[in-house]
Amino acid sequence: MPESQNKIDALLEIVRGVYENLPFNRLLGLRVAHLKPGEAGFEFAMSAELIGNAVHGILHGGVISAVLDTTGGLVATASAAERMQGYSRDEITDWIARIGTIDMRVDYLRPGRGDRFASSGTVMRTGNKVGRNAHGALQFRQCPDSRGDRGLYRGMIFRCYKPKEGESSVLYCS
Repeated sequence: MPESQNKIDALLEIVRGVYENLPFNRLLGLRVAHLKPGEAGFEFAMSAELIGNAVHGILHGGVISAVLDTTGGLVATASAAERMQGYSRDEITDWIARIGTIDMRVDYLRPGRGDRFASSGTVMRTGNKVGRNAHGALQFRQCPDSRGDRGLYRGMIFRCYKPKEGESSVLYCS
């Protein structure tokens, strides 16, 4: 394996650790399921605390949007892995803390029923300051069961990397 790929893999492990240890992500039970430059996703299990409709036992819509938002952040961070070579762990975590959502849309296509769920996202287009995870690029689904793997929600997220004062606005968005 080339040395540059080893460096990218090491950076992605730092990113994985940051996202899996954020308090809110732990509350939701998020675990990074896959992570590579420009593509990432989470898995998590249904729990009583995440139910939004007690009668039907379905996932709360806020959980769905939070997971899609967090998936967009993970994808944005993963897409910048090659650019982060040479950064220290502290610089990477500081950089992650400065990524934010500036717009988000979620289409709720089906109720969130099931025992396990997964999200995935890919970078569709990037620019200097704002990147885009376009419609359909983020997906939230039930993990396969007897009913099969079915898409539940799709989202569109615009994320922006806010550079530090005096730093150029190099793309770290998706």
